[in-house]
Amino acid sequence: MSTSAAAEAPDLLPLKPQRALRRAPSVQPGPIVKWAGGKGRLLSQLLPMLPPAADMRRHVEPFMGGGAMFFSRLPERALVADI
Repeated sequence: MSTSAAAEAPDLLPLKPQRALRRAPSVQPGPIVKWAGGKGRLLSQLLPMLPPAADMRRHVEPFMGGGAMFFSRLPERALVADI
């Protein structure tokens, strides 16, 4: 696509992931995969142990797995990893 064509069709440009999540605040995404050792079943016990998402500068998820913890919080800034 030429530069002028991209300027004429801004809806075809790739969206930043942060904007995509903010466009649908009523949608609560779930884990990517269900996993026997996942944190999804423990969210009701784990979330009260964490500071409120609004008070966190960055969410660091060293073992993302299916993403249950990450998707339950939808942080503004995050660092996620997995093996």
